[in-house]
Amino acid sequence: MSGQSARPPQPSAGPVPIIADRYLVLASAPRGEIGGVSACKAEDRRGLSGELLALKVMRDAPCRPRLPVYIDLRHEGLLAPLASGFIGNDYWIIAPAPGGRPMTSLVTPWIGNALLTHFLRPAAAALERLHGVGLTHRAIRPDNVFLSAGGGVVLGPCWAAPAAMHQPPAFEPPESLVCAPNARGQGTAADDVYALGVLLLALWRRRLPMEGLSTQDVLRSKLELGSHAALTENERLPQGVQEILRAMLAEQPAARPTASSLTSLDGIHERRVIRRTMLRSGRPIAVGERPVWNCRSLALACADQPAAGLELLRQGTIEQWIRRYAEDAALASRIAELRSLDAKFERRSPGVDDAMLMRLVAALDPDAPLFWRGWLWPDGLGSLLAAQLAAKPATDRRTAASLVEALIGRETITRWLNLQDSRSHHLAIAIPARLARDAAGLEADAMFLLALYVLNPFLACASPVFAAVPAGTQGDLILSLERGQALPGAPGLTLDADIMAFLSARAEDGGQPVPEKDEPFDPSLRGLMALARCQKQSGCGPAPRLAAALLQSVLPMLQDWPGASRRTAREAQVRAAADGGDLAAMLGLLTDQPQRTQDAAEREEAIELVIRLSQTLNDETVALPERQAVARKAAQDTAAGAGLVCLMGVLLLEMLA
Repeated sequence: MSGQSARPPQPSAGPVPIIADRYLVLASAPRGEIGGVSACKAEDRRGLSGELLALKVMRDAPCRPRLPVYIDLRHEGLLAPLASGFIGNDYWIIAPAPGGRPMTSLVTPWIGNALLTHFLRPAAAALERLHGVGLTHRAIRPDNVFLSAGGGVVLGPCWAAPAAMHQPPAFEPPESLVCAPNARGQGTAADDVYALGVLLLALWRRRLPMEGLSTQDVLRSKLELGSHAALTENERLPQGVQEILRAMLAEQPAARPTASSLTSLDGIHERRVIRRTMLRSGRPIAVGERPVWNCRSLALACADQPAAGLELLRQGTIEQWIRRYAEDAALASRIAELRSLDAKFERRSPGVDDAMLMRLVAALDPDAPLFWRGWLWPDGLGSLLAAQLAAKPATDRRTAASLVEALIGRETITRWLNLQDSRSHHLAIAIPARLARDAAGLEADAMFLLALYVLNPFLACASPVFAAVPAGTQGDLILSLERGQALPGAPGLTLDADIMAFLSARAEDGGQPVPEKDEPFDPSLRGLMALARCQKQSGCGPAPRLAAALLQSVLPMLQDWPGASRRTAREAQVRAAADGGDLAAMLGLLTDQPQRTQDAAEREEAIELVIRLSQTLNDETVALPERQAVARKAAQDTAAGAGLVCLMGVLLLEMLA
């Protein structure tokens, strides 16, 4: 049950391309890309839907974790999915075709203020529907917003790839753009409002802002000039539009208007916030050879050059610059506290420096994401790990495992959340409590796999065992293992780390499969426990060949079952359950602690009875010689008495004669 993964022979028949027993995926009829993923034609076998598309989710760029909630949404301005499911190891999502053209050309039927009425308000209404149920779009860009045949605005797919993964740099706020595309997280409503503001600006001017600039150039320009100035290039726009854009592109997410307020366009302005954003100080501070003019740029520079940034902190340079030139006494005091905390660590270690740099960046830019040897939002960790799973160099996977161990195993995310005062409210559940619980005590590689599957609920098991025989769900995994054992030349059953992590992540109640505290446990049982739970929860039916493959590894558990006859009977019951393919019944028979306890008690009673009988026999044996002497004397006395009686009888006869 352990060792090198063995790949089952490939079955001859491929999976049927049907989703939800209704939608036929026609992979031979491609329809290009939409929402950043490849699409093909799909058909409704019931004939009730119009033109349909099937979107293929990439394994290294998984779909949004809350996909089922998107499926339940209905709004005229949203392209919502209809159904989803696995075909083999590939995950497909069925959705209506947009029924119109994308805004790639930036040419619309409306110009000027008509854009506010016919574009901004309908798009904001669609966002309001999303935000109302706690969802975000994170894919508002020209090629993913459509003009329907009826002239309406439709926001394209936002659920088939990681949030914001395919966003152009200009459409992302700095606090998201700083991250790798697959680590930007689910984001907030403010991120959608920002992207919508950029698209409004592009449609108004009929050209893309900051086109041709690299991601780093766009980021630095937004941080140094402010998003509004960087995107508009200080172009004069009508006063009303200028105010709307200034609000939608505000530096602080909390200052941006809500989608609801945009639907009415009444009094749109930058919302007031307690904290101010300084764009340019009286004098720059140099990090390495790079001059920076404000605290947000300083946070980025320290992250880019950790050694130089930490040295400036320890020398007191950052504190002095903030107090004198940034004129922020409160922030200077927090930096001073950090420097005092850092001074308490006499011995330097990478972990201490990483933690200190995380605190420094969070203090300088409270709206920035978590920095731990790289930028990421905690709710983007799942998609980041999925990308690492497909990475060819083994070092990339080890690096990802080390990251997971630091963020979850050492509770770095929790500590970072405690430093936040802004976006943290929606991130408190970014890492499910069950993941933090189940990861406790695991080694880094096992923790990486568990986090991978927990955070990506629609990712197929990546074990080499299923390279040919697919396993996208719990039921698929059981059936694939069952079919693999049935094929000629099938190798022995292997449950590798990927399979065990997948089973644990997909368990409805979560948790590593372990017995109760007082139950007997054998490591060979772990696989059976996981598979039995998987079989029960998926309702996939019996798996006799899989049960037979597990049988020989778990039968030794019965060697210490009380009573030879009972042990033999119990083994027969386990074999019968295996013949029926009932893994849960096998597990129950092997771990039936009440029956084991009862059998043990009855065995103890029998042993005590034998001991008592043996003692009695021994006592009888010891007393036997004495009893034999008494018996001989009694016999002699009886014989003498009998002789006297006979003599008296003879004498009496003589006297009477």
